[in-house]
Amino acid sequence: MNDETYGPPEAAGAPEQTRPEYVTADPETVPGERRRQALAVVALEGPHGATWDDVARAYGWHHGQASGALSALHARGALAALADKRGRLTVYVLPEHVGDRATRHPGRNKPASAGALKEEYDRGYRDGWNALRDMQRGY
Repeated sequence: MNDETYGPPEAAGAPEQTRPEYVTADPETVPGERRRQALAVVALEGPHGATWDDVARAYGWHHGQASGALSALHARGALAALADKRGRLTVYVLPEHVGDRATRHPGRNKPASAGALKEEYDRGYRDGWNALRDMQRGY
C-alpha cells in the first residue's frame, strides 16, 4: 500500500506516528508519511529552506519521491517555493519563513513548448485572416 495514495498510516491500522513539535502543518492537510518527513526536513532548515536533494539525502529517496512530496506540500500551501534557486534547484520553506522573498506558484512554470507556440501562432494567423476577410465583406 502506498501512503501517498491511501493517506496516513493510522488510517490503515498502523500505529499512530508521533510528529515532532516543530512541524506546524495540520496532519489533515498533509496526508502521508512521506509528506510529513519532507515537511520535517524543510522545517528543520528554517529560513534557509531545503531542496529536493536535501530531502532525498535525508531519507535515501530518489528524485521523484522527494520532489513529489515537496510539490504536493507546495500545492496544498504547506510550503512556499522561492523564486530564487539554489544551484538549479527550487528551494522550499515554510510560509512563515518567506519574508520579503519572491515565490513561485505551484505547477509547471516553464515556457510553452515549440508545438504549443506554433499552434497559438497558427490560431492567431487564422483569426487575423478571418477578421480581415470579414472586414472586406462588410461584416
